[in-house]
Amino acid sequence: MIGHIYRIIHLESDVQCVGSTFNEPRMRWQKHKQHYHEWVSDKRGKCEIYPYFQEHGINKFKLIPIKTYDVVDRKHLEAYESLWISKLACVNKVNPFQIKNYTKSSTVKRTKHL
Repeated sequence: MIGHIYRIIHLESDVQCVGSTFNEPRMRWQKHKQHYHEWVSDKRGKCEIYPYFQEHGINKFKLIPIKTYDVVDRKHLEAYESLWISKLACVNKVNPFQIKNYTKSSTVKRTKHL
C-alpha cells in the first residue's frame, strides 16, 4: 500500500500540522477543507489545525507532501507520521501511533485472565 505523509502549513507563520493519508495529497487537502467547514457548522469534530484555520483564514494554509512510503497497513503509516510529528514543531497534540506501555499492574491483570 502506498501512503503519504504531509504537512499543512500557515504561509505567514510557523504553524504546521502533520498528517497521513492513503489518498492523493491534493484529495486529502480537499477533505480537510470540507471537514473544516462542517466543523464550523457544528457538524463535525475538531482537528488540531481547525482553530488556526479559523484564526488566520483557511486560504492562508497549504498542504505540502513530505514523503511517500510503501507500507503494510494504517498502523505502519501512522508510525511514520509519528516520526515526522516528533521531528517537526507541530500543533499536533495526539500521537497517532502509540505502543501501549505494560506496567506491572497491567501484566498482573493479563496473567490472571490466562
